[in-house]
Amino acid sequence: MGTTWTVTALVSGSAVSSLPAGAEKKARLSFGKDDSVQGVPGCNQIRGAATVSGSAITFGRINGTKMMCPDPQMKVERALLAILEGKTTYRIDHCTLTLTAANGEGFSATAPAPGK
Repeated sequence: MGTTWTVTALVSGSAVSSLPAGAEKKARLSFGKDDSVQGVPGCNQIRGAATVSGSAITFGRINGTKMMCPDPQMKVERALLAILEGKTTYRIDHCTLTLTAANGEGFSATAPAPGK
């Protein structure tokens, strides 16, 4: 699996909001060279298809577990799963990934600096 990205903020248009208390450092995603994505969008495990082309990532079907979790984690999970539907654009700036859906909703995530 590739780099593990830890979600740090939700984006709505030009507004960026930090994750709710109790949900920090819980959501993380990894993208594989085999056009896959897996991780924990809040509390459940997910796995699915993610094809990168240029500055876009197109997500296929995402499968996951269906546990109910504390509200802050579920709020973040619902937001991330909505973003991981269909085609999104992405940008990587140093160790920060920003993923944005067509409706302007998105998230920012960080990865450890190389060599750490």
